[in-house]
Amino acid sequence: MDNRKKRLLGILGALVVIGCVVGLLAMQMDLGTQVKRCLEFVRAQGPGVFFLAMAVLPMFGFPLSPFIFSAGPVFAPTLGPGVVIASGMTALAVNVSLSYWFAAFALRPWLERLISWLGYPMPKLPAGRDWEFTLVVRVVPGTPFPLQSYLLGLARVKFWIYLLVSTLVPSGYLIAAVVAGDALVQGDKRKLVFAGILFAIVGTTLHFLRKRLAAKRALTRVPSDADKPAQTGA
Repeated sequence: MDNRKKRLLGILGALVVIGCVVGLLAMQMDLGTQVKRCLEFVRAQGPGVFFLAMAVLPMFGFPLSPFIFSAGPVFAPTLGPGVVIASGMTALAVNVSLSYWFAAFALRPWLERLISWLGYPMPKLPAGRDWEFTLVVRVVPGTPFPLQSYLLGLARVKFWIYLLVSTLVPSGYLIAAVVAGDALVQGDKRKLVFAGILFAIVGTTLHFLRKRLAAKRALTRVPSDADKPAQTGA
């Protein structure tokens, strides 16, 4: 077994131990209740603190969805849906910008040393693939939002493409959630139906993008030696 495999096994073993400890701690408390209490505390401080927390906390692993789906019912009745949507999009833009800076610059030397220590080269983004790579990372489910930001920052995709896609993709759900939350508070059935239509449009659009990107990647994939048919001698 080479040194790289030993290091990877050591890291995986440490992660397993940490995961077990976290799991045991989670069994001793209701995580949902803790998250709810945390959000209630932030809401009680007012919209300024709420949207500041929305901009900062997801960088450290706090889920983004509680902010997106609670902003509407909490603040739309007093601030108005337009102000809440604008504030939420601003918080998203600040969050992804800071995450990019950490991954591309502030933490890059540490990440380079870590990857080098593991025996891997730094990932390099092929020229002209910024749009495709950013969209794939953002619209394909499975990777947590903060990790998506750090991955894109580490790859150093063009910042304006990163900022545009990273803000607009979650903003689709933010807009629909704010409208739905405001409709529920006001008891407006027509607005609630409109919010449902918005959710359907966002979901359909992202699904179409996933299929389009998957098809494009399949068409442009360069066959490897394993894909080529074996040649038989005469």
